[in-house]
Amino acid sequence: MDDKILKSANEYYKKNNIPTITIDNNVFVELNNNQFELSESEIKFRARINDKENDYLSFMKEFKKNNK
Repeated sequence: MDDKILKSANEYYKKNNIPTITIDNNVFVELNNNQFELSESEIKFRARINDKENDYLSFMKEFKKNNK
C-alpha cells in the first residue's frame, strides 16, 4: 500500500484516538485487548476522510484570513 495513504490513515486514527498498530503495511485496530486487521479499502476510506478534513481546515483558514 502507498505510504502516503498509510500516513494519512494513521493521522486520522490518531486524531480520533483510535489505537492502531502497523506491521508490514498491515494496520490493526486494538479493541478490548484484541487486534483486528483493517482491510485496504477501510484504510483508504479513512485516509480519504482525513484528506478531506485537512482540505476543509485549510480552506476555512484561508477564507477567514481573506475575509477580515
